[in-house]
Amino acid sequence: MGKTLSARYYAQWDIVEQHLYAYFRVPRKALTSCRTLMYTPAITTTARRLAKEIEALHLRLNCLVEQALSVHEEIDGDGVREYCDLVIVDEADRLKMQALEQLRDLYDGGTAGLILIGMPGLEKRLARYP
Repeated sequence: MGKTLSARYYAQWDIVEQHLYAYFRVPRKALTSCRTLMYTPAITTTARRLAKEIEALHLRLNCLVEQALSVHEEIDGDGVREYCDLVIVDEADRLKMQALEQLRDLYDGGTAGLILIGMPGLEKRLARYP
């Protein structure tokens, strides 16, 4: 169906992924417009691990965008701002209910949107949960 490919394209994840852990590479100008985080959990991802990994990716995305803006545009240096508007979780059907609840808790009070991508039937599994 192309769900993952479409999500990666929308998030510009091919650009972001190249720079996630390349700390000494000058960020590309294309990163200045990146506002979406892409996360794919492992089969054995626990709620705690999910929270830690998403928080780390979220912080790193914000830092990358901030670095790209500072190199390619003029910004003030008041610390790292919030740039992430959307979190896409691919293969969400891998997550157990506790991890899904953790996701909901992370994004209930936040300003970022959340999209879950998974196999058909995920919506039925979530509908049973009040």
